[in-house]
Parts: sequence; C-alpha cells; structure tokens
Amino acid sequence: MSIGARLSKLREMKGISKEEFAHHIEVSKETIDDWENNRSEPNANQLMKISKYYQIPLYDLMRKDRFTSEEKEDFLSTGLYLGFTIIIIGMFLGVFFNLLILSSISNIIGALLIVFDGSLKKVAENMIQEFKLKDD
Repeated sequence: MSIGARLSKLREMKGISKEEFAHHIEVSKETIDDWENNRSEPNANQLMKISKYYQIPLYDLMRKDRFTSEEKEDFLSTGLYLGFTIIIIGMFLGVFFNLLILSSISNIIGALLIVFDGSLKKVAENMIQEFKLKDD
C-alpha cells in the first residue's frame, strides 16, 4: 500500500475531511489531495506531525506491505551474513581455543540475529520514533 493510500485510509477511519486533516497538519487541502493521490509525499516534519496526530509509530505510517528486491538484499546482507559470521567465530573459539561457553553464546547470538533481524530493526525504529515524539 502506498503512503497516499495509507493516509487516505487513516483519514477515513478517523472520519475527518481533507480540510480538517489539513488544518491539524498545517498544510493546504490541495497538499492532502496530492499526498493521497501519490502526486507528492509529506516531508520529514510533516510525517512527524501525521504520526503524532494519528498516534501511530512513523514506521507503521511509512511501511510497505511487501519487500522490494533491494530491501530483500539489504535484509540478507545484514541479518543473515552477520549471524553466520558470529556463528563461525563461535565455532572457531570452541575448536581452536576450547572456549565452549563463549562458543555456545556466540552461536546463540548468531542464530538469534539470523532469525529475528527484521523484528529487531522494527523494534529499534519504533523506539527511536517514540523517543523523537517525546522530545517534541
């Protein structure tokens, strides 16, 4: 779902007109119309106001329902490769230095990174968003 469609849906769910929403976000009705029809997108400051107005994390406002090929590659290059690297280091510690406890810990951390990398990113982004909203 595009950001324009998401904005339109949020506004309709709240039961407000484009004029009312524009007033709260401090933009024109035409700007709202442009956003909802994907002719333009809100800037960072406007996104923060929208996020605060609807009381939703910025990530939920901006998220895409499907991964693009670039996002899939980014996901694989971070979580998967980092996790496997940590597991290999753990195996190296266990085999060559007989540090079985450190080996086990690094293998667990590596496996968790592989499995939960996407979720960890979402948690971090939501925490950052909530921190920024509290500063405003």
